[in-house]
Amino acid sequence: MSKVYQEGAVFCPQCGAEYQDGILQCGECDVALVSALPAGEVPEWVDFVTVLVTRDHSELALAKSLLEGSGIPFFARNEEVEHLIAAGPVELQVRPEHEAEARELLRDLDEPGEP
Repeated sequence: MSKVYQEGAVFCPQCGAEYQDGILQCGECDVALVSALPAGEVPEWVDFVTVLVTRDHSELALAKSLLEGSGIPFFARNEEVEHLIAAGPVELQVRPEHEAEARELLRDLDEPGEP
């Protein structure tokens, strides 16, 4: 089954992310977008799982550092939008096979600090 792309969409040649026409650069890879992916290179569709929702930039940076340090790939949904128009929160998402490990790493971030 093939994925249907939005008409006029542009793509990141590195990660395959789809963007609306008018966006020039991939927010994750920091590379210029292209109007079409090379034939045969259709990105894999993955339903990511949200493991952290935050508006706190420090908490987000710490969570990203923990995941990176453990080798868990992640996606920070709404991160670029939040920076542009202060809309949020940011959702830190991982592949389903990494959910349990990511939640364990981030468990202490969800608990309120001691007085």
